[in-house]
Amino acid sequence: MPEPDLADLTATGDARALQIIDNLGLGGAQRLLATLATRYPPPQGLSVLSLSGAETAFGAALRALGARITLLPGLRLWHPLSLPRLVRALRRAPERVVHIHLTYATILGAPAARLAGKKVVVSLHNARTVAGTSLRARVLRGLETLCLRRFTDRVVFVGSNVERANRARIGRTPGVVVPNVIPAPPALSADDRETLRRGLGAEPSDLVVIAAGRLSPQKDPLLLIRAFAAAQARAGAGNLVLWMVGDGALRAEAEALAAELLPAGSKARIRFLGMRDDVQRLMPAADIYALSSLWEGLPVALLEAMAAGLAIVSTRVGDIPEFLPEDAALLVRPGDEAGFTAALARLAEDTRLRQSLAERALAAAQPHCDVAGWHRTLQAIYAGLA
Repeated sequence: MPEPDLADLTATGDARALQIIDNLGLGGAQRLLATLATRYPPPQGLSVLSLSGAETAFGAALRALGARITLLPGLRLWHPLSLPRLVRALRRAPERVVHIHLTYATILGAPAARLAGKKVVVSLHNARTVAGTSLRARVLRGLETLCLRRFTDRVVFVGSNVERANRARIGRTPGVVVPNVIPAPPALSADDRETLRRGLGAEPSDLVVIAAGRLSPQKDPLLLIRAFAAAQARAGAGNLVLWMVGDGALRAEAEALAAELLPAGSKARIRFLGMRDDVQRLMPAADIYALSSLWEGLPVALLEAMAAGLAIVSTRVGDIPEFLPEDAALLVRPGDEAGFTAALARLAEDTRLRQSLAERALAAAQPHCDVAGWHRTLQAIYAGLA
């Protein structure tokens, strides 16, 4: 198969960077690329290289924003030909700087970019970039740390907690905190909101809880389902509905747990919506946002929920306590199922509390909607390296 010609992607520019990412699934890092793509309208276009050959709905949405995407299929972390293939592709790219996202892209992309004569920026999106203590996890974390120290010119931390958790890993490589941002959420009329809710099975009297993220151990979706079922069984909280947006390794287990815990005939109280590219539109159609993660950085979906004016119950992890004031959400310890249950039930039962938390979360979200300022910061980093 001929290698893709990255020179066709975009015109050369010192304040530009080729974005390299593991894949074009729908995650926080990918959605930041969508936000960045809005700053490079056609024909300029954001230049993106995915180290996966899979076509995705998110990739199509990114192209619709004017992004120019190259898929590099067949790369394998341990395959001896993967690195030289990536080096050849990067040598044809006009950008002098590459901006890398996620672990596999860092391990392959950072040394390949250095061999191709590029400057390297790596964003760390999570306090714990590699989960687990298995031999494989330790090897991946070690390789990523090596790349951050030896083949990276600048590390971008998406929040202060991410910086504290990873500062020692980057050695002498300069690092800077650049908090995540989101575009202002689209307006949703009352009629459109009701139509969207009805289409997803919610009645006008229902209180919709939405959770958006991978169905993976990090997000602890099984705790959320158990807490939701327990809260929904309480007097005054029977009108709760849960929309789970996302997919992942735990989906089958999550669906089985929902069927087990909810009484016969009420399984529809939990809807598994799968991967969707309209999360920002779904947010204002809901009433409560739930985040049950065991660890995080600064979740993009949480910022979207804040900007949509939702009442929030979240675990106290990552940079969340620094960006979400105590009076703007109900925060519980990670893994605290009873606390999460109580928080959901409390929000279901107390309309005034829901409204006050939603208003305060909306106010706290405003600094994170400065996409133009965020973009200028990234451009300054790119231009300084180029």
